[in-house]
Amino acid sequence: MQEEAKKSQVFKDKNVHLIPYGLDENIYKPKNKLESRKTLNLPDNKIIVLFVAHSLDNSRKGFAYLKSALES
Repeated sequence: MQEEAKKSQVFKDKNVHLIPYGLDENIYKPKNKLESRKTLNLPDNKIIVLFVAHSLDNSRKGFAYLKSALES
């Protein structure tokens, strides 16, 4: 992506820096969704939403927006 950014009209005259990905991509990589759901005993015909926050009261995490969206 860094090389593509350097070639783009938007960034051609800018310094482009590469920030390495912080996770080992050999360990953390996409897996087959149905297999993963089966392994975790999750239903394969339902929508699953993951929300993570130390506290739901932390407005920066946006739980109020998620709650409102789910309620509607």
